[in-house]
Amino acid sequence: MRRKITALILGILISISAMAVNIAGVNVKENLVIANKKMVLNGVGVRKKLFFKLYVGSLYLPTKTMDAVAIIKGNENMTIELNIISKLITSAKLKEALEEGFSTVELDKMELIKDKLKTFTGIFEDGEVKNGDVFNFNYIDGNVKTYKNGKHLLTTEGQDFKEALFGIWLGDRAIDKDLKTEMLGNY
Repeated sequence: MRRKITALILGILISISAMAVNIAGVNVKENLVIANKKMVLNGVGVRKKLFFKLYVGSLYLPTKTMDAVAIIKGNENMTIELNIISKLITSAKLKEALEEGFSTVELDKMELIKDKLKTFTGIFEDGEVKNGDVFNFNYIDGNVKTYKNGKHLLTTEGQDFKEALFGIWLGDRAIDKDLKTEMLGNY
């Protein structure tokens, strides 16, 4: 009897640890496994522009932290996931938004990664972006691997590119200060 109770409690605890958080209708996982490494949800929020909710942004790290600079400069595996929740988002608008976000990068750093940025934003020219799409930007072993709905689109080499990309959401001039705060775990 005692073993059954222990097994039941263990099962409940495992179920609770795998639960998702519901944000704007998106079930956001508490944990992800990327490149055989477990990552925890650091924070999640909604990107808004004017009165429109555009996407849910989630940040996954090996361990939680509220230190944006440490995340941007860090060389550990990490992931930003974007769940599109608006019909207003199109390929062209997403590309434009990413280019706008990259414009916050310091000019000297921008010059060093301009070819990488052009290749990266070019993937948003092909194909449709629609409500329900999920983009993952996985920083793994020094490269950013970009996925759309689980399909690998591009691998971009270098921590310099990752710093610029993650800086869009977490940098001093982040595109949405509220989303930055939420992704850093401050709700």
